[in-house]
Parts: sequence; C-alpha cells; structure tokens
Amino acid sequence: MKLGIDFGTCFSFVAACIGDNVNNAEPLIGKDDKIHNDLNGIPTVFYHDSNPDHCELVGQKAYDLLLEKGLDKNGVQHIKSLLRKKSPDDVVLRSGGKTFTVKQIVVKILAFLIKNAAYALDRQHSGQNLKLDYLVITVPASAGADSYRGLLRDFAFEAVRQIAIEAEQTVSDTASNDDKLRNLVLKALRASEFSLDSISLIDEPVAVALSYYINSDRNVADGERILTYDLGGGTFDVAIVEYTPSNSSQKFSVLAQGGAEVGGNDWDSRLLQLALKNNEPPIAITNPAIIEYDKRLMKNVISAKLELSRHDDTPFASLFNGKLVASEIERTAFEDETSDLLEKTVSVLNNTIEDFENRLDGRDKTIHAVVFSGGASLMPMVKNRIKPLMEERYPNIDVYFASPDRTIAFGAAIYACQPDQTVLVSPHTYGIECLYKPENDTGLGSFVTMGAGNILRPVKPIEAASGESYCRIHNILLKGTPIDPHEGYISGEENYCPILPDQQEMSIRVFEIKESLNNQKWIDIDERKDMFRIVFPITQIKSKSILERSYSVKIRLLQGGILELFVYDNDRNRQLVKYAMARL
Repeated sequence: MKLGIDFGTCFSFVAACIGDNVNNAEPLIGKDDKIHNDLNGIPTVFYHDSNPDHCELVGQKAYDLLLEKGLDKNGVQHIKSLLRKKSPDDVVLRSGGKTFTVKQIVVKILAFLIKNAAYALDRQHSGQNLKLDYLVITVPASAGADSYRGLLRDFAFEAVRQIAIEAEQTVSDTASNDDKLRNLVLKALRASEFSLDSISLIDEPVAVALSYYINSDRNVADGERILTYDLGGGTFDVAIVEYTPSNSSQKFSVLAQGGAEVGGNDWDSRLLQLALKNNEPPIAITNPAIIEYDKRLMKNVISAKLELSRHDDTPFASLFNGKLVASEIERTAFEDETSDLLEKTVSVLNNTIEDFENRLDGRDKTIHAVVFSGGASLMPMVKNRIKPLMEERYPNIDVYFASPDRTIAFGAAIYACQPDQTVLVSPHTYGIECLYKPENDTGLGSFVTMGAGNILRPVKPIEAASGESYCRIHNILLKGTPIDPHEGYISGEENYCPILPDQQEMSIRVFEIKESLNNQKWIDIDERKDMFRIVFPITQIKSKSILERSYSVKIRLLQGGILELFVYDNDRNRQLVKYAMARL
C-alpha cells in the first residue's frame, strides 16, 4: 500500500495505490473511516476535552464537536499555519489538565489519516496486503514551508510508530466486529518494514503536474510545460513545471514559482461581511476575533459559498453574536465583493509567467497546460477569470479542471508508486562570482594562494592590467542534478576565503545559468545577469588574519523552485546569512 497525503490548512485528502501500477491510484476521502463524497475532504482538526467518550478526536468528529460547542477553545484548526509560525514543542492547546504541542497534534492527525485510509482500503480490497510500503506528504512550494519540511517527515515516521504501538494492544473477545477488524488492519500496518527512507516529500505543484500527466486524456510530450494554479484554504501558489522524460524515468523541473497569502478563508470572511450587510437591519462586526471561534457560523458561511458555486443565489441564515442573520446572497454580488482577492492571484500569475519568459533567452515560451488545484478553485469565478486569460496568451493551451480539490493527493500517491522513476531535477546551474586566476597569470600573487578553499571577491572587483576583470562564475549546483526525494531539496557547498589583507566585507553575487555545462566548474560571466547580491562584513578574529578566514557558501534548491543561499563563518561555527528567492 502506497499513500499520498495532501496535508491541508483546512481539509486534508488521502489517495492510495495498491501495488505498483499508477493507474490503480484512487482518492480516499472520508470521515469515521468510511469513504464518501464529501466535497471538503477530512477536516484538519484536533479536539480534546475531559469527556471519556471523546477525549481525543481528529477529523470530522472533531470538527462536528467544535460546531456543537460553538465558541470553544478545546480544539485546534489550521495547524499547518501554526507549523510556519511556531516551534514543534510550542504548546498550542491546554484542555482537561493536559497540554498539546504542535508536534503532538500533527502526529495525531497524520496517524488518523494513515489508519483511516487503511480501514477504507480494507473494505474495498478485502484480503489484499495492506502493509504500508511508502508514504508521500505534500508541502507548499513557498519559501515559508522550508521551516517545517524536515519536521513533517519526522512527524509522519512518529505517526507510523504510534500506530504500531496501538496495534500491540489486545482486543477483548467482547469487542465489536468493527474494532476487531480495525485491530487486524493495524497489525498489518505494524508488520510494515517501514523506515524514514520510506517517507518522501513532494511539492504541491509537482504533485499536480504528476496527476495531470497520468490522468490527462492527451499524451504529454517531452519538454511540455504545465502551469499549476493552486488556490487552497489559506494560501495561493502558482508554478510552471517542465516535463522531460528519459528512458528510465520521467523528470520534472520547476522553472518558475510564485505565491501569495490569500485563500478560501478570505472568501469566507468576505461572504460573511456581505451576509451581515444584506441583513435587515445591517449588522456591524464590532469584534472581528469572534468570527474565528464561532465554528457554527463559519460552517454556514462555507455551506453558502458551496451553494453559490452551484446556483446563482442562496439564502443565508445563522446566529451571529446572539443575533439572527437572515439574507439572500447573489453570486454576482459575492464575486464583486471578492474580485480584488482573485486579482491578487492574477497578479502573481502574470508576474510568474513574465519572470519565466524573461529567463528563456529566445527559447520557445509556450505553456501547454494549466491545471487547477485546491478546493477554492472550485468557485466558478476562478475558472471564468483564469481560463480566458490563459487561452488568450496561449491559444492551444489545455485547461484541466478535474477534481481540483483532490488533485494534489492523487499526484502524491502516484509519486509514492514510483519514487525512483519520477525524478525531480535542478532546471538550471547556480553559481557565484569569484576571483579566478588563469594558469599562466602570475599577476595576482598571494591573493590566490592564501586559504584552503576557493576565493571570494571584495565588494570592488580586482581588475587585470588590461582592464578585464579576474572574476568568473564558480558553479556550485549543476543543471540536471537530481533532487533528493526524501529531503525535498538538493544543495551544493564550497569553501571560500577573503583575498585582501585589509578586506572589511564580502560580496556574493548569485548567477543562474540555463545551458548545460557538462560539469564545468568555472565559466565566464559575459553578459549574464545575476539573480541577487549579498554583502556582509568580515568579523575580526585575534588568532587569525583576514586572509586565513574561511567561509562556507551553500546554495539549496527546493522542489518547488525556491532558491536559498546560506553563508557560514567556519571559524566561529556560525550562520551569517540565509536568503530565499521565491521565484526563479
């Protein structure tokens, strides 16, 4: 059994493969370990109180209890957002004399998703081997997700370990048949030869591209580019992914990426404001914080939003702060009220395409398909705005709009089936400007002989007598280098030192080179445009001269196209610089 999990801000989805055939991949969404057609998937919610009947709950039951309790502080929603803002050991819930950290809640949610996927598969494929062979979890392509990429793998492994512990518990003879069957499924999971290497991360746009590659009616050709438009509950991401197959694998490169902090939750908030404005008399929001905690109110808002995706208007009725809100909402009014939110995504989309086209240097700039993903993409206004925009720009583009809420999980399951056949690679070469001494040039003297590593340049470049710069690009990360499927990134690192005895600061210029270099480590700068430049001071150390100082420069490329630069002071064992560029 191979599982793909779309760990979402508001809702999570799971897809699975039995065996190695990617065509057997199937979406699994459900509550109470039953497969059903709930549009929203599984709520990413944890609930706890002192009642032994529902001491710790996850998913739909947890969400329902939050609704039943109304204003309630015993539950946690949007834990994915907290992953960006807090450390794993930060306490985010105190209830019934217990405390729960970010890590504990994420582990419990992941364990719930894995177990319930196994229960559902057992009902559909009774007698099949349900050992967990491989697990893939999706992460956003944005730079903010870097802070918890590695943590998610560790959390998932801990979730599987806890399932194994649960499976060791003895089921009494008086237990229900359902409980006995669940225990057998858990024992099958426990029998899995599972290690941390059996868990991989995949960026959401790559998962979307994989899903399109498998499910599209058309044959995706070598070199085709897929634009992914992912509008989720809390964030929006857009990426351009290129497909380049080889004899033994299919390769995907993220050529450009952009994002914004806007999502379905923002549409929900605007819809509530519209309902309150249409009420007789209109109701003003005096305490915006109350909206976040009034779960029943927000459930009615979300239901109204779904109705507006199917109909031109819908009635809205709910209690708000002790008052009855009753109004009629028209789709056109809702779309007018939220048009600025949609235009934020359009702006990011256009900027990403423009950035992509500017970097092609005369190559074909065609984008062959646009694929929608994320539950918020189901709103008609999204497709009605983006489809003609893309078709005007690329007349023959394929617009793919099949189950956008489940596309990411499906792609993750496909990747779980063939992690060795689906290779994510660096689309370009990345290097930094360095002082370079030709073999027959003795003009630089000791500047090139000091230090064990390569040599950085000062802020002002050194020039030869002819006026030509001695600076060249030293390549750290080469085009076509495979990205580690487990870590979700690839990195290159080199050591450098200053070149002048009285040097006060260092300058690092990072370059992106598009052509294949056949493992060349040095190339001329020519007219190449640098991506960004970092300047930092050189700190004096009494025991060492400036020329003896050593610095490590690391360039890291994430699956989703985020480029990161790290600079370390080797003598003081300290990180000096971390810089992330959100769009390549």
